[in-house]
Amino acid sequence: MTDESQIPTACCETASSNKKHTSPFSQFNISSTDILDSIEKMHCPTCSRNVRYFCNKCLKLVNCPEGAIPELKLPIKLDIIKHEQERDGKSTALHAKILAPKDVEVYAWQDMPKYENVDRLLLLFPSPGAKQLSEIDPTSFDKLVVIDGTWEQANKMSKSDSPLLRMKRGT
Repeated sequence: MTDESQIPTACCETASSNKKHTSPFSQFNISSTDILDSIEKMHCPTCSRNVRYFCNKCLKLVNCPEGAIPELKLPIKLDIIKHEQERDGKSTALHAKILAPKDVEVYAWQDMPKYENVDRLLLLFPSPGAKQLSEIDPTSFDKLVVIDGTWEQANKMSKSDSPLLRMKRGT
């Protein structure tokens, strides 16, 4: 039996129907984003690219007031293996490095680490034999690895003769 006091109350109606849907975000305390509207583009002090919020080449905040962007602590280390042809400006995976800089590393595919102990890594990638995350013992891996690229690029990377090929897979 469900305790109705635990059910989020925020609802919205869609234009196409009168059905009410519970907002998936009502349980979160989401800060105002007004500060982001006031941030202007600026040249990155390291590479001189004209950027807003952060430099997607240097992976550093640019022109953001101290504390405007939260720094998160992830429950596990995360490596992002990025295909060289994936455009930095298109990649949303880079946001993870900005938000959790101490827990996230980004590597170009050709420059990825050799990974000594692939048995302790989990590649998050849909493929035959990949288990659902809910089926995987969370103590069986120390780091999560994700691939950043188009589907074609990601498939090529996942099937290449690299440490990615030897990692356990989850989806």
